[in-house]
Amino acid sequence: MSEILDFALFYFSPGLWFKRNFKRGKIMLEGKSKIYKHKNAGTLYVTIPAKIATDSQFHFKAGDSVLIRFSLEQKRLEITKKENKEE
Repeated sequence: MSEILDFALFYFSPGLWFKRNFKRGKIMLEGKSKIYKHKNAGTLYVTIPAKIATDSQFHFKAGDSVLIRFSLEQKRLEITKKENKEE
């Protein structure tokens, strides 16, 4: 879709624009969270807000194995689901 058509859709029907772009992965779910530290270990925990965890587009579930990467340059934490359950 061209930028002009995309803008027209946003202007005249923002709800439809949001649904279309969200399904295409152009809009991210966002929420505020905190990082907690275990009192007896160096382990840190990141909580995921309920509005993200309960959204049908969120594909992580309790017990899933994940891979965590930290980019020092971008100051970004990336969490991806692992395909296999092996640790």
